[in-house]
Amino acid sequence: ISSFNESKSLTRVDKGMWVDGDKEALVKVELGEEIVFPLKTKPLNDKGMLYDWTLMLGDKGESQAIFGRSRNNGKRQHAARDLYTDMMPRTNANSKTFKSDVEIVSIADGLVLSTGSFYYQTNQITIQYDTVEFGSFIIRYGEVDASRIKVKAGDRARKGQVIGYAGFMINNGRHPDIVGNKIVTMLHFEYFTNGADTSGSLTVRNDPNNKFQRRKDLADPLEILKEGYKNTFGEIL
Repeated sequence: ISSFNESKSLTRVDKGMWVDGDKEALVKVELGEEIVFPLKTKPLNDKGMLYDWTLMLGDKGESQAIFGRSRNNGKRQHAARDLYTDMMPRTNANSKTFKSDVEIVSIADGLVLSTGSFYYQTNQITIQYDTVEFGSFIIRYGEVDASRIKVKAGDRARKGQVIGYAGFMINNGRHPDIVGNKIVTMLHFEYFTNGADTSGSLTVRNDPNNKFQRRKDLADPLEILKEGYKNTFGEIL
């Protein structure tokens, strides 16, 4: 390791790296570039824009894109942050056949746990990560194009590797009303803090007290997304 970002580094004990006999070695680990943003381009609902994905509940301008926002007249809450990837007029010509060119990438090196059906004819990709800065966690990339997933369960995903494309949602034969008179595609980005637990479903529908309808370690992915944004675009949100 030739250089370190001194403002974003720590010292920890790593076994199996540069050891002298059976002794443990202290290894300095750089944190600054460990995580990237899950998109190669900035979202169309970026900070300061309509449907700003960075807002919190109660902020002026909050929208359905943010974590915790009410869904289905208060019956559930949004379990992710939505990063809008395409937005264009809704027409008869493209309302059912649109394909997004926006690539979704793995935010770090990780293990693909599953892929499969998700929401309104889109798919999900679930990846387990083990990082220095954020520890072990799981990300579910939702609303991905089901026909263009680039990884499968058991694969090792590399940081920045393209794992799929933004998906186009269809419900009962039509694109749902996300934004009036528009086609909108997005990445639905879910974060689970207990990466050591890879058993069972991340979606939980049998608990009336759980309005997120997710596993109990669900959390707001805002800080991870902000870290990736800084490392990818060189800007602090």
